[in-house]
Amino acid sequence: MNERPSVFDQILTYLFIITVLFAIGKSVHKYFYTKNYDYVVETSCDPLNERCYVRDCSGGDCPPNNLSTYSRYVIKAYDFPKCSDNSCKSECANGTIMCEPILCDDEAGDACTVAQ
Repeated sequence: MNERPSVFDQILTYLFIITVLFAIGKSVHKYFYTKNYDYVVETSCDPLNERCYVRDCSGGDCPPNNLSTYSRYVIKAYDFPKCSDNSCKSECANGTIMCEPILCDDEAGDACTVAQ
């Protein structure tokens, strides 16, 4: 039999389509237009002057930056193009962009250098 969908079914279908399109539009706006999300960047760290994260690079398990002692920062994605390199170290140091340090914490299970 060839039954037409009821008005209620049509309204639910349109409501579903509108909701999906709204969610897609909201995501596009957040991630591509305003870039309102965070990056975690690693930068070189001097273990003599600051507490640093430590990783063992002897087995070839290091990321492309090859840092065995490093510090980590959270920066906004819209600030990342202002960085002169992928670490954003100089921009964080001189205050050009807002960087939030992620401190190394032995109690959280992080491998850290000895505190100075």
